[in-house]
Amino acid sequence: MSGGLVPSKSTIYVGNLPFSLTNNDIHKIFEKYGKVAKVTILKDHATRKSKGVAFVMFVEKDSAFKAVRALNRTKMFDRTITCTVAKDNGRAKEFIKRKDYPDKSRCYECGEEGHLNDCWPAPHRDTSGRLQADPKRFPHGIKALADYIHSKGLKFGIYEDFGTKTCAGYIGTRFPAIRKTCNMWRIYNDIEDSWDSVIGIINWWSKDWYNMSAYHGPGG
Repeated sequence: MSGGLVPSKSTIYVGNLPFSLTNNDIHKIFEKYGKVAKVTILKDHATRKSKGVAFVMFVEKDSAFKAVRALNRTKMFDRTITCTVAKDNGRAKEFIKRKDYPDKSRCYECGEEGHLNDCWPAPHRDTSGRLQADPKRFPHGIKALADYIHSKGLKFGIYEDFGTKTCAGYIGTRFPAIRKTCNMWRIYNDIEDSWDSVIGIINWWSKDWYNMSAYHGPGG
């Protein structure tokens, strides 16, 4: 858009969402109706768990109206979601502004400590085709960072995406590489303490197991 984002006209409110859905899940659901600029899931401040409510901001307002017409009062994982164009409460600038999270001791998404989320890779693979850390943000590499965190008695994990790109648009990884180097990985929604969450994951695997069976085994 030549005039920039207008969140007061292109943002929709989505209610009664399955608690297991992540920002990436919601982005994938809504991007079929137009280019999504931002997804914000409302979470409990203490537990960092989803409240089942999200705001989805599209680049174009027509996309927002299209999504509302298509998804309002429809079933999603046995829950009937509601979609409406969000009312302008005068906080549009705050919605699109990058937020600052002063507590750096834990992840603002899940509340746990000791893991590195998206945006750590460099925009290109190295000469061997491997992922590499952004040299400006991590000039000594990820191993040096992990060694430092371990020296403090903390555990350390790192995020990646099995697709062509991560949630933020960085380079994704490949299944064979995951099997060789990771002790734990998942390719579907987080497991929540609800039957809907468990059934959703079981149903997905029942349909897609043949795509993943070749990558199961030690390290997978």
